[in-house]
Amino acid sequence: MDNIPLILVLAIASYATNVNYKLENLGSKTKYNYDQEAPFVKEKKAFDFGPIDVISRQWNWEFIYPNGIHSSELHLPINKRTNFRLITDDVIHSFYIPAFRLKQDIIPGSVITYSLTPTRNGVFRLRDAMFSGAYFSQNQTNVIVESEDIFNKWINETVKKEPQNGLNPAGRLYDKRLKNGNRGWATVEPAPAPKVQDVGLEDRPHDG
Repeated sequence: MDNIPLILVLAIASYATNVNYKLENLGSKTKYNYDQEAPFVKEKKAFDFGPIDVISRQWNWEFIYPNGIHSSELHLPINKRTNFRLITDDVIHSFYIPAFRLKQDIIPGSVITYSLTPTRNGVFRLRDAMFSGAYFSQNQTNVIVESEDIFNKWINETVKKEPQNGLNPAGRLYDKRLKNGNRGWATVEPAPAPKVQDVGLEDRPHDG
């Protein structure tokens, strides 16, 4: 009977270790001078797709795919292990998808490699879990998990489109603030909307 707590702790630790081994989300972290372009980091492990650059800013997201597509929503093929390079253009942000139970801080001056394998079709919400200023709650977008055929169709159609202003709700709120006399607590001016081929839908229904 005295050994039961020890056995339970070891069983839980073994299970948790096995889960972490299967996930293996976090890869390498490479430092670079903050005022220079982020370097390309080639991972030793093999991935089904990627890398996708995840660019976080005060306060919008931008995703850059291997063929040069820029988008405001993150598209992923189901059941494919996808590699990311997490980069911030300013302060600390956090790559947080509640439905995936995954969260990774994005550190200034570092390229953090990360990977995941989505296993369910749907539209899920990417949020910034790190307080980074007045409009950080607006730093949200959609993660769209779709079949490989639909994903490839999206890639082939999107690469032909001309870039335009992407999603940037914080910028819209800041413009409204200026029209009202710029009153209230001091805040950082939001970064301009990224130029993307696929703007996406700000009010797209999502699963959480």
